[in-house]
Amino acid sequence: THYMSASEVYWLMRREDKNWAGGYDEPGRETYVSFVDKQYQLFSPESRDNWLMYVEAECCNRNLPQKIPFGGGLPKVQLPNVDDNFKSIRCLTSLSETLRPEMDESTRWQLTKLLTLNHFTEADGLATLKQTLNLYAFAGTAETKAVIDALVKLEFEHTTGRVSQKGKVGFAHG
Repeated sequence: THYMSASEVYWLMRREDKNWAGGYDEPGRETYVSFVDKQYQLFSPESRDNWLMYVEAECCNRNLPQKIPFGGGLPKVQLPNVDDNFKSIRCLTSLSETLRPEMDESTRWQLTKLLTLNHFTEADGLATLKQTLNLYAFAGTAETKAVIDALVKLEFEHTTGRVSQKGKVGFAHG
């Protein structure tokens, strides 16, 4: 077998907002993954005899969670057949509504800024922290906005502390 090194193939991801799924008007977002080589040409699986792609993904069934009935013993949750201390499982709250962040040019720039300029220790560290928190506040509720707006000061202090992990002791400075 010939395995490609990490430098020979790259992956690209594209998201599209869709309003149709399975013959129903069902808003959601679809994600497409493509593989390209160093020349940005689409990778063809037929070009290799043996290849393996491993993907870990967190997915949902669009708006299905909010359609699941709640209350009166619903939804029914079953445990796998294992010897454990649990006899049953039940949901204490209903499943939350699917949240989808806005996907526009400003969001992309904010994410790029988050990944490259996340220096909270600079003079505008509080503003940067608030921008970062707003990026993750997909629902944009008044409560979330109030919590973020309530932040008034951000301070950092260099310190050294003792760290103990699995019986090994060390010191961390930061």
